[in-house]
Amino acid sequence: MNINVMKFEKYGVHMGIVKSKKALFDNEQDFLDFLMQVRVEADADIVIIEKAVLPEEFFDLKSGFAGMVHQKLVNYRTRMAITGDFTGYDSKALDDYIRECNENNGDIVFLRSVNEAIGYFAG
Repeated sequence: MNINVMKFEKYGVHMGIVKSKKALFDNEQDFLDFLMQVRVEADADIVIIEKAVLPEEFFDLKSGFAGMVHQKLVNYRTRMAITGDFTGYDSKALDDYIRECNENNGDIVFLRSVNEAIGYFAG
C-alpha cells in the first residue's frame, strides 16, 4: 500500500497523520494493511485521518464497515481520530455513534480538524 504518513510528535505523544482526497481502503485486509503501515511508519499507536480516507461505506452503519474498523483498532490497541464535517449525513444512528464515541474518549473520536485532533491527543 502506498500512502503518505506524516509522523508527528507533541509533548511526547507520537501520532501518524494521513491526508487524502480519496478513500485508501475498501475492505478489511486493506484497512489492516493501512493501519499497520501507519503504525510502523509513524512509530505511533495514534492515527489521525481525514474523513475522505474512509470509504463512504464506513458512514452507513448497516454495512458493518465501521464496526470492523472499530474492532481492529481495539485488537491492535490503536486510537484514531477521524477529522472533517459529518453534518452532511442524514442518519440518526451515525449521529448517535459519533456522539457515543466522542463522549467515551475511546478508540475512535470524530473531530473537526487535524489540529483539533492533535490537541485532543496531546493536550
